[in-house]
Amino acid sequence: MIDLDRLFENWFTKSEFTPTRKLSFADDLRDRLSANNQSGAFDLILPPLDAALLAAGGATAKETVALAVRKAGVQAKVALMAEIKALISRRSGRIADQYGKKSVQYTEFFPQGISAYTAMNEAEMTAGLDVIIAAATKYDAEMKTEFEALKASWNDARQAAGDKIAAVSAISGGQDLAMAKLDEVLMKVIFTAALAFTGDTRMGPILFDQSRLYPAGQSGEKEPAVSPPVA
Repeated sequence: MIDLDRLFENWFTKSEFTPTRKLSFADDLRDRLSANNQSGAFDLILPPLDAALLAAGGATAKETVALAVRKAGVQAKVALMAEIKALISRRSGRIADQYGKKSVQYTEFFPQGISAYTAMNEAEMTAGLDVIIAAATKYDAEMKTEFEALKASWNDARQAAGDKIAAVSAISGGQDLAMAKLDEVLMKVIFTAALAFTGDTRMGPILFDQSRLYPAGQSGEKEPAVSPPVA
């Protein structure tokens, strides 16, 4: 029995149908529809397919660029964190030489020891810098200025990275909408073709290159079960 409920499903939501594969399939489909439109059967569906392809293709390209920008922002933040930690290590030597490692002054700069600073994560960085700045305010004006500038740079880097993540999220949301629209249009193309060529199964392979939707070596059909040989 034919499962008529499936006619109302979105057939393009399978996880293996990545945006790249769907775009490849849709782009190829657009050319095939044009080449087989002698009767004008696809006149109404071709413009929506063109628009959906343009929106989805642009959204995908934008997301790729945005992800690269986000990666660059994260890398810059990580590099600055490493630079700050390295400077703290160097300055700890200077403070130790000047006041002694067991001095009150050294303890004010590094109350939990230098290892606590070198192990700082992103969330702890600002508080750690504040401790050093507070101590430097009392004992080392040059170091105070130096670390205040580093703190400002760190806050800027975190803000920039956060802005980039927010931008990527917005673009990703836009891509999701564009791909969902493309899915909808592809379903309408399938039904338009089915109505135009009802009963002519030869048109399936002519209009649809399903291999573009699946990973190499796979197809949309399940392999038939193989019975073990009888002994």
